[in-house]
Amino acid sequence: MRERWSVNVRGWLLLLPAAVLLVTFTHYPTAATLYHSFFSTAKPSRPSVWVGLDNYRAMVEDPVFWQVLQNNLWFALGTIPASIALAILMAVWVNGKIAGRGLLRLPASSDCPATTGWGAGAPLSPASSWSPCGRKRASS
Repeated sequence: MRERWSVNVRGWLLLLPAAVLLVTFTHYPTAATLYHSFFSTAKPSRPSVWVGLDNYRAMVEDPVFWQVLQNNLWFALGTIPASIALAILMAVWVNGKIAGRGLLRLPASSDCPATTGWGAGAPLSPASSWSPCGRKRASS
């Protein structure tokens, strides 16, 4: 029983940093924005005051809001299907027997994270043993 409890605690401790970052950078700002949307904008001469749904009423009555919403919908209708089609095309390309697929697989199969970039890990000199992965290069 104690061993099972320690495994559960260890799992939650491993999730804790990701949960803290998720709450800090997504959930809290969303909740704070929603809360502040019910207040007027503070000015140097006066604090913000409760206005309830007046901000939303003004937004719905503004023709610019509807134009922006329409622009965003058109943009989403164009980019989302295009990005899905491109992703499927690339997946089929990588899995098929097509020339150049090895080059596409290289970042995924490399033992060094792709975040270092293609040229970021270049040695300072040809004799350098520095590697972006933190290991010594094999002697040639």
